[in-house]
Amino acid sequence: MKHRINIVHSDDWEGVYIDDKLTYQDHHIIPMELFLRLKKLIPGSTKFNDIVFDEWWVDEDWIEKIQIFPKKFEDVKLRY
Repeated sequence: MKHRINIVHSDDWEGVYIDDKLTYQDHHIIPMELFLRLKKLIPGSTKFNDIVFDEWWVDEDWIEKIQIFPKKFEDVKLRY
């Protein structure tokens, strides 16, 4: 099974969505913290080809209004 990891950035806030669910958000995501969370959340996925990574930026006006990332990635307003 492939898992999708979406890393979302705003000006000074970042969030990690794993399979559409917000799993972590903070001012700056430390790579080691991300890998430790992935190891716990996706046991058995030891191959990188099992995981698809994407990186996105959000609309700054939108995030200023709501202050935190929504629980589901599909509800994030991305900047294109």
